[in-house]
Amino acid sequence: MSRILNGNPPHIFEDGKQPRDFVFVEDIARANVLALEAKKGSYQAFNIGTGLPTSILSLSQHLVELCHSNVRPRVTRNFRKGDVRHCYADTSKAERVLGYKAETSLKKGLRKLISWALSNKVTAVDNFEQALAELERKALAGFS
Repeated sequence: MSRILNGNPPHIFEDGKQPRDFVFVEDIARANVLALEAKKGSYQAFNIGTGLPTSILSLSQHLVELCHSNVRPRVTRNFRKGDVRHCYADTSKAERVLGYKAETSLKKGLRKLISWALSNKVTAVDNFEQALAELERKALAGFS
């Protein structure tokens, strides 16, 4: 989001199709309360998320749209060492034991995030170029 708010394109590693699970912070907070209150959940680990895969490219396109920007995500096809291709939560145990299910859709959560950032006059600092240079210096990114 900081890239977009500064007029820079989101930098997308690989092909952008790698799925991730983006969950809104209020859903995470609610899951924590459910875990604290559930007697059956004591001392257990739970995957908390939406259970819905969303591609990195799709997320960046949603952010561009919601920020009313004209930038286009830059798909580099370069890799980061150790990056996982598929990563999203299996929330079935949390649903069964805690009664947890994410309530906030991706777009609604992004709208809330952007609204919060703009209403709180959060300065979007874009340090991506420095971070990428450090990854490349350490041979952790840039592989085609």
